[in-house]
Amino acid sequence: MRGDIPGDCDGVACLRRLVDFAEPTPDDVCLDVARGDDRPVATAIRSRVRDLTAVDLERALSLPYADNAFTLVTARYPVHQRADPGAALREMLRVCRPGGRLILADRIKTNSMAAERAPLQ
Repeated sequence: MRGDIPGDCDGVACLRRLVDFAEPTPDDVCLDVARGDDRPVATAIRSRVRDLTAVDLERALSLPYADNAFTLVTARYPVHQRADPGAALREMLRVCRPGGRLILADRIKTNSMAAERAPLQ
């Protein structure tokens, strides 16, 4: 989701957009991957899903859940500061059920002018 809200995705409006974009349902079993004790997505989504688990990916090299355990996985800033962002993404995809949703909000940082001009897909 490419937003028109300046700055980081820390504001209330951006958080609301992220949760609405996730389209949580009362049948969803949701995992919110957070950093530290910062869990605004979990707080915003809790009343809209059947079950919610929040975990800090920074403290765990791997998520302590079975494959395909969640119908919805949400995360803010899960990859931009990680040494191996691919590993973090693979781990979130591993616990997300086929047909489930992985919703991420993160920063894109590049020194490449070509990449900055390229539209997001």
